[in-house]
Amino acid sequence: MKKKTQGIVALSITLSMFLTACGQKQEATTTGETKKESSKQVLNIVEAGEISTLDSSIATDGFSYAALNNIMEGLYMPGPDNKPVPAAAESYKLSEDGKTYTFTLHDSKWSNGDPVTAHDFEYAWKRAVNPETASEYAHIMFDIKNAEKINKKELPIDSFGVKAIDDKTLEVQLEHPVPYFLGLMGFATFYPQNKKVVDAQGKNYGLEAANVVYNGPFQLSEWKHDTSYKMTKNPNYWDNKNVKLNEINVNIVKDTSTAVNLFESKQVDRITINSEFVDKYQKDPSLKKMERPSVTFFRFSQKNPLLANKNARKAISLAFDKQGIATTILNNGSIPANAFVPKGFVKGPDNKDFRSTSHVKVETNVKEAKTLWETAKKETNLQNTSLSIITTDESNDKKLVSF
Repeated sequence: MKKKTQGIVALSITLSMFLTACGQKQEATTTGETKKESSKQVLNIVEAGEISTLDSSIATDGFSYAALNNIMEGLYMPGPDNKPVPAAAESYKLSEDGKTYTFTLHDSKWSNGDPVTAHDFEYAWKRAVNPETASEYAHIMFDIKNAEKINKKELPIDSFGVKAIDDKTLEVQLEHPVPYFLGLMGFATFYPQNKKVVDAQGKNYGLEAANVVYNGPFQLSEWKHDTSYKMTKNPNYWDNKNVKLNEINVNIVKDTSTAVNLFESKQVDRITINSEFVDKYQKDPSLKKMERPSVTFFRFSQKNPLLANKNARKAISLAFDKQGIATTILNNGSIPANAFVPKGFVKGPDNKDFRSTSHVKVETNVKEAKTLWETAKKETNLQNTSLSIITTDESNDKKLVSF
């Protein structure tokens, strides 16, 4: 994960708070509280941003993933306890040296009726590591044999350690044993793609609902850019009978106050709230709290002469009041990450939480930050400089960068 960790300020997000409607509509979700299911089974929710692309090879943002995780499916996915469970694959075998996975796929179809095969996974994964695709998440496949060298144009794509043995069997060779490899299968970059459709759509692939086919429990049936989108039950999904919802309507609402008004007027069934509303709803039965191990971070542009200096980046990281952000901006029980891998995210080979065994931390230290900052100014010959931050127009993000 080196590409993502170079030059960052890690912030904390470990707890999310939702307002969830209690009623028949909500029964089909994990927080449903009624015994009788509604015949309509429609869920109305909001997202704070637009889908950027449905191309799983190049998607990088959470809003795109929120859709992709419902309309696409990898070989395995996170289960109720966050452990990997079979999804598009029904089983796997692991070699004695821990370096070769052999997956057996379910009988399944794409939303257009084409069979979902091991070749679809091989194609999508090769496309992601191919340097011509310019996938920002190609590095997440670097544990696979030759992936990194292919991405750096040092080896041909045919040397990639992924091969469809037949339509139902996918073989994956790793550079070394990876204890968390199954867990990666639920990440969008590892989703399959239908080569016929990708080739036919070209540069338009992933930009409209009709330009994509789906192998997940839902399909995108309507997409009004920057306004809303609709997901409907995929009749060709292999486990269709166990999909309770028939329809999910998603409105794009960037302002939390507007989202709260929609919830209060019963136009949506679930929203995520920020610190502004936590105290108001703290004792409301509609408030649901859920741990979500994740990290929000700033990436430094090293095109800036000052930020290209290691001591300057260290100084900013050490000076950042992460506890203040957790308490004042988030106000939801979150804790400072102090490292790129958060608590509860992954276990190591010893089956212990990685955060508890790793000693790599970046904790707030203003005194050291001042020393490093002065050193950086001398090394760069810059005495006065101004820095700018680019963020989303989501209300909580605006508050965070203004803190």
